[in-house]
Amino acid sequence: MSSDADSVKEAVRKLREALGKTQTEFGQMIGASLPTIQRYERLVAPKGKVLVKLEGLAREYGLEEYAGVFENALTQELGQERRVVLARRKKPGSFPTEEKDSYIVFESDDERLWTAALLRAMRQPESREEFEDVSKALRAMRKAVETDWAYRRRFPKFLVEVDRLISDGVSKTAIAERVGCTPEVIERVLRLHHDVPTLLQNESRIRRVLMLLSLGYSNKMTAAECRLPVQAVSEISELRTCRLPARGDK
Repeated sequence: MSSDADSVKEAVRKLREALGKTQTEFGQMIGASLPTIQRYERLVAPKGKVLVKLEGLAREYGLEEYAGVFENALTQELGQERRVVLARRKKPGSFPTEEKDSYIVFESDDERLWTAALLRAMRQPESREEFEDVSKALRAMRKAVETDWAYRRRFPKFLVEVDRLISDGVSKTAIAERVGCTPEVIERVLRLHHDVPTLLQNESRIRRVLMLLSLGYSNKMTAAECRLPVQAVSEISELRTCRLPARGDK
């Protein structure tokens, strides 16, 4: 256990150093005081919500090694009963293994109990009849979640590609024809390109914004968590409702 705590403390220090921040500056990034950061690096490893912030910060800057340390520590702290990792099939059409946000974080014991009850009904043969009744009622919701996951996989790549074409000087009309969407969609991406130029070059950061929005975070809360202008998050939120070209489209 102590080695795990030491790994977390070391990851805090290395993350701060990788970002080129002093302890005071790093504390401002996660909302902690200088003595608290010193304690996290030397004495007591962070827990709970701080681990969530540290994981998000590491992923935002593409520092997956440190993000994994914080994620593992959070999973150990809360226990698997608080975090359901969805199984992924290895045959064609399965959810991609790189989808790191395809899990549920329970916000109440009531949510945890209902999810446990559903899993029990799925796994126990004697409960099969009850599960069939529940699955019929939830079929539309399941399809919506599956569509949302598929969309979140494609959406960041779409934004990055459009951003690249904008940087290359391609006109809005030509981009729309090339990627198979409307000029109005390209206009929204163009605003993001001008307002937050670095956002569209970072797929993992876009995925984090989408994850928080899909979990019900408001635009303002998402902007605060991702350190983005609220207007930029609003643009992404609106873009989620736009039709992207289907696979196989232009």
